[in-house]
Amino acid sequence: MWLLLLFLPVLLAAKSCPDCQTKGYQMLQHKQQMVKKAEQGSAASTADASGRLRSLKRCAAGNCDEDDDDDDDDDDDDDDEEESKDSIVKKHGFLKVQGNKVVDESGQVVRLRGMSLFWSQWKPQFWTAGTTRWLKKKWGITLLRCPMAVEADGYLTHPEEEMEKMKTVVEAAIKQGIYVIIDWHDHNAEQHQEEAAEFFKQMSKEFGHLPNVIFEIFNEPIFQSWNETIKPYHEKIVSVIREESSNLIILGTGTWSQDVDIAAEDPVAGENLAYTIHFYANTHKQELRDKAGGWHIGAFVAFVCRDWSDVTKALESVAIFATEWGTCDASGDGTLNLEETKTWLDFFEQHQISDANWAISDKQEACSALLPGASGDGGWEDCELTESGHFVRSTLLKEPMLDPLPEPCPRLTTPPPGMCSDSTEDCSKTKCCNELGTTCFQKNDWWASCKVSCTPGIDPNDPPAYASPWTCKVLTRDEVEDDSQEAYPSKLTA
Repeated sequence: MWLLLLFLPVLLAAKSCPDCQTKGYQMLQHKQQMVKKAEQGSAASTADASGRLRSLKRCAAGNCDEDDDDDDDDDDDDDDEEESKDSIVKKHGFLKVQGNKVVDESGQVVRLRGMSLFWSQWKPQFWTAGTTRWLKKKWGITLLRCPMAVEADGYLTHPEEEMEKMKTVVEAAIKQGIYVIIDWHDHNAEQHQEEAAEFFKQMSKEFGHLPNVIFEIFNEPIFQSWNETIKPYHEKIVSVIREESSNLIILGTGTWSQDVDIAAEDPVAGENLAYTIHFYANTHKQELRDKAGGWHIGAFVAFVCRDWSDVTKALESVAIFATEWGTCDASGDGTLNLEETKTWLDFFEQHQISDANWAISDKQEACSALLPGASGDGGWEDCELTESGHFVRSTLLKEPMLDPLPEPCPRLTTPPPGMCSDSTEDCSKTKCCNELGTTCFQKNDWWASCKVSCTPGIDPNDPPAYASPWTCKVLTRDEVEDDSQEAYPSKLTA
């Protein structure tokens, strides 16, 4: 009896605050991190740790929902304050992997839906608080993916500039109360392992204690071996992040993040690890869903007729998270296939797979959500959206797609005079170059580049993953139609 009396206050506190157990779990997860930061004498980190401790104490007293940011001097408009009331992060808290599902603090399966920004070095105008706020408020996103470019004038060339872009959007997403993916957007991450380790060390130290943040450490490996290259890289970067954070980490898989079945056969050891799958609807169809575990009669026949190891059902053994998908071809351009996209989204809903659409961009290609010239600070009118943008927004809001679609805004249909392409940009649409002495040479039907010279065949200077022949056909402005629009680099993907 005396034992019951001794623990009665604890039982009453737990009853008055059902969230206390999960709050306690959070604190245990991050105790080591907070102590370490406090010992290092970081005033900001110590204040943050103290805030979390105060939050836990209030929770034990039955005040779980009180705002612990009493001293917040943020003077943004009331809009942000209003939006924070329906915060998806406040509802679910820290995400974790339980079995083969991503769940919240209480063990409830969570499915997030959202958008991916475009390569940070090529579309920086959309890496803003305004875009983030608009997507949350008007598109209903619960997730924003931030693909920070590594190669091609990205982080390796301008680390401070790219880091600042990342911090801007991550902080904006946190303020909006949504989840955010910090994405090392690289096809050759194993070649930049030290840079990745330093980047994620800093990101996890700065943001890893917050429930909003998810880490994606290798966007799309290409033809690298899972066992020999991709998995060892993941093990290294996961260990770096785990020194600071126990947050969810998403792992890239082979063949442009399509080989989830191979990864599932030999997963990375650790907790709170999920595996990504990427699709582009007019290229990747049922055969890719089968790799993830999408069973249908064809898959059953294949199962009977083939080796067991060839029909691995990744969904039965690992958590899958679709960090990138498009409505068009794998080039990021080409033909929209909205029916196949619907099949994919039904598949994700059936298996409770979170997803982010590619991309918030005004590049003139089919998978872009915006028309060229759209504002970089949100506030988009219906006439600024592409067909893909209209479709994706309707699925996020669970509303019918506009029919008929509005005509493009007049201000977006007349390009500035003399618009040409830089050396890093696709010139297949502009057919002219900004740099003197360069010519727009065609590589194939979806890519052309401004070069000093071109020899038909494979260019030894091309990255190995893109070592396909150049036609070297010269494209000129004489072929440009009156309604030509700005061109940007084609998305690097399979």
